[in-house]
Amino acid sequence: AGPIHSQISSNSEKGITVTVLVTGAAGFLSSQLVEKLAALGHSVMAMGRCPIPEQFKSMKNLMWVEKDIAVDGIESDEIASVDTVFHLAAVTSGIDEWKYLLSNEATTVRLLQACAKHTKKFIFASSQMVYGDANHTAVSENFPLQGLALALSLIHIRRCRRLLTCRSRWSPYH
Repeated sequence: AGPIHSQISSNSEKGITVTVLVTGAAGFLSSQLVEKLAALGHSVMAMGRCPIPEQFKSMKNLMWVEKDIAVDGIESDEIASVDTVFHLAAVTSGIDEWKYLLSNEATTVRLLQACAKHTKKFIFASSQMVYGDANHTAVSENFPLQGLALALSLIHIRRCRRLLTCRSRWSPYH
């Protein structure tokens, strides 16, 4: 277990309940994270673009929110009670690379804006798209970033860093 899991387990054992938001909660990794956090007794807000998955319907400590942040946006008062965000939401296929990157950037920036006032921890998981069309069956984190994905990833990182540093309502989408 990594430091995040260890800290959450430690808090749970002390009787501290953390309100956690997991974006992209219907995904493979995120759905397992949601199940683990709820099993540890944390209050979990799970957010995804689809209706609530069957496996979550009987879970205690879970609130499902059907929302596409890139399209619908998100306001800070919607997540004011959230202490920790695990941002795993991403469009991973079905649209061209440019739309993919813009959609994922819009989701991340809008979520960061909403979290700026209240959220104590923001954990962001990227995807393999930052490696471009690698044409490999396995891509490690040491694989070089490529093409449009590299350029937009660097721009995205700079925008996110500025947003977190300024804690302002800055947005590239005005």
